Amino acid sequence: MALAEIRRRVDFLSLPEEWIPTGFILGLGARIVTIVYRLGYLLYAAGRYDKARATLQEALNLDPQATYVHLTLDKIRIAEGSPQQALAEIEKEPSEWGQFTGQALAYHALGREQDSNAALARLIAKYRTYAAYQIAQVYAYRGESDKSFEWLERAYQQRDPGLPELKSNPLFKNLRHDPRYTELLKKMRLPT
Repeated sequence: MALAEIRRRVDFLSLPEEWIPTGFILGLGARIVTIVYRLGYLLYAAGRYDKARATLQEALNLDPQATYVHLTLDKIRIAEGSPQQALAEIEKEPSEWGQFTGQALAYHALGREQDSNAALARLIAKYRTYAAYQIAQVYAYRGESDKSFEWLERAYQQRDPGLPELKSNPLFKNLRHDPRYTELLKKMRLPT
């Protein structure tokens, strides 16, 4: 993000520009992108896809290389029934594990199971030690509950930072009726 753009965005501070150290501005810019991305993700999770897409586009306007934004846009396209557009979107994701996750989801939505399996195999082979939550997402979306719970347990053991989103993540909706879902929430001390 351009330094001038970040400075424009912090004008609300009403401080003389020379009082604001450049390092602070740059750090604030990264936080703004993260906040805008998180808002876009929450709008996606709430099913407000148009608003989520617009918010995520704002995150990309701030930082065209922001990670996870294209992955979330991929998930929105899939939820809207546009998996071909999702596949095109995920190719722009700078995070490799994000690309593999989005490809596994989009290929499944397209009915291209061999390609979905290949993307998931790449994700597992390269990122099994810290992408257990994303692997569980793919399995849940594909309707493979047993494998999803196996990977959710790994995510729990690895203390995966994505786990607190379990209740709000639309990709896990297929698991919510399963007693293992409630057991996992209790284990994580989340409300059931």
